[in-house]
Amino acid sequence: MRPERGFTLVEILISVVVSSLAIATLYASYDIVDKQYGKIRDVAVLSQSGRNILAMMKRDIRMAGFTYRDDTGKIIYGSISEPIKITDSGNRCCDDITVVYDYQIQSATTKRLRIRYWVDNYIGTKGVRGRLYKQTDILQPSATTGSKEPMADYIEDLQFVREKVSTSGSIQNLAKTSTDLSKSGKLTDGQLGCNRYCGRHCENGWTYGPGLNPGEKISANFSSPVTIGGIGLYLGEGGETGSGYLQIKEGSGYKKIATLTNIGTINNNAKYSLSTNVTTDNIEFVMTSGGGGDRNLCVFEFEIYPGSNLSNLVDVVLALRTRNEYGLSKAYAKKTYRKGNFKLNKTDAYRRDEYSATVLVRNLAL
Repeated sequence: MRPERGFTLVEILISVVVSSLAIATLYASYDIVDKQYGKIRDVAVLSQSGRNILAMMKRDIRMAGFTYRDDTGKIIYGSISEPIKITDSGNRCCDDITVVYDYQIQSATTKRLRIRYWVDNYIGTKGVRGRLYKQTDILQPSATTGSKEPMADYIEDLQFVREKVSTSGSIQNLAKTSTDLSKSGKLTDGQLGCNRYCGRHCENGWTYGPGLNPGEKISANFSSPVTIGGIGLYLGEGGETGSGYLQIKEGSGYKKIATLTNIGTINNNAKYSLSTNVTTDNIEFVMTSGGGGDRNLCVFEFEIYPGSNLSNLVDVVLALRTRNEYGLSKAYAKKTYRKGNFKLNKTDAYRRDEYSATVLVRNLAL
């Protein structure tokens, strides 16, 4: 028999070294491929998240102001006084937006929703990052506060821009378009009353009646909601002045929108521009002081200023970054043609991208 022969120690060591080199080469290749795949995946998630977030917000913004009508054509929950509210964050991240509209699916009960989108800082294992939240509250038929739902991470910027558009035309007198001008007992003949010195501000042919006293009110009602950017309101007998507040109908109640003091008969002292446009089918002035005795005050005009109205277009600008660092550190600046007053400017190794859309709020444009 021939004796069996094995591998020598040198041969075994050479085999181990060659195998180790092969395995190390494979691992290094796998590590490179895995890191590159991770970068590609992060960019793909970034792109998909941007498109999905925009689509979600566009749907809700487009629905803002929608009011559901029953079979008789009646708006079941009344008009929506503020369909869109944008809170500007200034030169930082991020703006937030609140929209209100009615929602119904087939035979389900119609609900009036208030939906808010905003960004807060969130502290995780990778440090601080911007997180997008959504909250849906039910206003009607029974009020329910929704939960704060996280929607997306790594938000760097979110801007909502609704431009002001100048319109032309003369001041419109609401008294002429009101379908039912409700009066206190101090006003006569179904018209807005004027007394003594107020008479020179009235239109020809109007009957003058006694004026308002504290606690009394007068309101104008409209067959459909009107958008109001300001109010022309004149009170007083001679040099007297009065005070009061304006309120609009919101659902089944009223919401105060402005407190007015030292109202007199002088034109320049009687024009009030509201901080934001309001849309309502009923506006009311409630007098709180002035008048009384032989110094009765009178209200003889409610007016809409044509002035500047908010556009029915809302621009949305969104910027996100990748979850992980992408490569070498480099500078990033928000593109100058993107709207919004936050000038995003970063220098780091993350990859960023911007997404934007212009949304027509169709229910306000009809």
